[in-house]
Amino acid sequence: MRLAGPLRIVVLVVSVGVTWIVVSILLGGPGSGFPRIQQLFTSPESSVTADLR
Repeated sequence: MRLAGPLRIVVLVVSVGVTWIVVSILLGGPGSGFPRIQQLFTSPESSVTADLR
């Protein structure tokens, strides 16, 4: 069985998908992209928190 060809295609598709997600998060404005993944790329200082005083 030759798995090299199909495996290369799967790796290419996964690489393009991950690249698209990262670029859409980094270049997209607020509210665009994937919110849960976008939280991984934002610093805690830039997030909005409630003041509990």
